[in-house]
Amino acid sequence: MLDLYRVAAGHAVRIGAIALSIGLAGWMGYSAGTSKTTRVYEARLARQDADHANVLRVAAEAATDTLGKALVTQQFYASEAHRVGLQLLNTQAALAKTKELLYAQIDRAVQQDGPRFTGLGPDSLRVYRAHLGYAAASADTGAAADAGDADQASQAASADQGLPPADLLAHAADYGEWCQRLEARVDAYIQLHQGAGLQ
Repeated sequence: MLDLYRVAAGHAVRIGAIALSIGLAGWMGYSAGTSKTTRVYEARLARQDADHANVLRVAAEAATDTLGKALVTQQFYASEAHRVGLQLLNTQAALAKTKELLYAQIDRAVQQDGPRFTGLGPDSLRVYRAHLGYAAASADTGAAADAGDADQASQAASADQGLPPADLLAHAADYGEWCQRLEARVDAYIQLHQGAGLQ
């Protein structure tokens, strides 16, 4: 019986060795397969991460480019608005000075014409025409104004039939200033929009 046990033990050892060899080979195969699969998926994940990082980088560069262009455009418009605003302020200052000079001309013209005219005298008419922007006639003798001369004070029209020369000239100065301001604004807007068309 002892031989039987020895044979059985020998077979058990052989079977154990075979099972151990098969188990060891299976474990090594599993370990090698898992390691290879891990490396394959790690390589795929690395490529995906690199591709995703590249997509993000391209999107960020495009956004930066767009923002850069928007900043350049904004700076251009701010510069143009500043330039046009400064030009408008200079024009308004020049118009205010012109208005002062025109009012001085009104006072001189009314004094030179004197009280003998019932409306605009020749000097007042010249100033009136200048305030409205008409060119001075080379042969302006004031004949049109002379038609309103009154020989006697009783022939003059009453005050409610017209405006005194100073008021007419003040109106012309205000109207001329308004027209010039309007023209300056329109010119400024045209320049701004023409400049904007360059971008």
